Amino acid sequence: MVDTSNTEGGKISSRYYIVRPEEVISWDERLSKLHGLTYDQLLQLISPNEMAVEFAARYSLISNSMKCKRCGQMMLLWSRNGLDGLQWRCMHVVTKQERRSGRKRNYCSSLSIRHGSIFHGHHLSIADIIEFMYLWAQNYKLHEIRLHTHFSSEMSVAWADYMRQIASGFVEANQTPIGGPGSVVEIGRLILYKTRIGEQHPYLIGMVERETENCIIIAIEDYTTERLKEEVLQWILRDTILISDEGTYIDGLNQLDYPIFITETYVERAHFEGYIREFLFRRTFRNGDEFAGIILWAPLLHVS
Repeated sequence: MVDTSNTEGGKISSRYYIVRPEEVISWDERLSKLHGLTYDQLLQLISPNEMAVEFAARYSLISNSMKCKRCGQMMLLWSRNGLDGLQWRCMHVVTKQERRSGRKRNYCSSLSIRHGSIFHGHHLSIADIIEFMYLWAQNYKLHEIRLHTHFSSEMSVAWADYMRQIASGFVEANQTPIGGPGSVVEIGRLILYKTRIGEQHPYLIGMVERETENCIIIAIEDYTTERLKEEVLQWILRDTILISDEGTYIDGLNQLDYPIFITETYVERAHFEGYIREFLFRRTFRNGDEFAGIILWAPLLHVS
């Protein structure tokens, strides 16, 4: 860990940063820094766990500094027992009135270094979670990932789903309209099956441009003909030739000003939205950029 301590009156203050601010990798550099990173190279970067904490701060997976939620002062890094070995503490003096009201500790507040991050609330080391992210990005099967990490079967399934959420967020943020004069786009409803009585996943509208294989996946929570038409007009350029299944055509495509050819049946898929978007994510970040893509987007798409 970087030491930004100073000496005042013979006492050494703690650190305000996990790594020096200039060591935090900028957005523009992250892909190139992690391009082609091998598994062995990753392990060297995150072992022991203290180095994994630094790695997480360097790539903005956790906050490199923290302000107190109570008083707004910069918090200090403090050694403690536990998975991470550190926590944030605000050493702003607690008033006598606060002590009288039952406040026992003599510092203002404390926070986990995981606060507001993808690691918050999980009882696995940061090194283990980063290792999982890498292996998932490299398309390892879950039982293979469990051999390398301390993830249980249930935990690995949950984290794989979370990785797909990150992939989905990237796809949503980066989709651009497809088609154009003379281009052919296939469009259809992806029929999803109910998980419990009365519960169903959103309708997914799949759109694929034949010449480029560019894809768009749209989730419609409350499916109506009008919503379908709005999405098509937003994502498919004018004068595109549409190839559609009969059900989607009847649902409203016949009311739009596109040349349309009709197939006979619905486009049925048992895939869920996350799996489809994971495919699109992997197609974007490949040839050594898979892990970098996850590291790049995880801090932006995580909701604490």
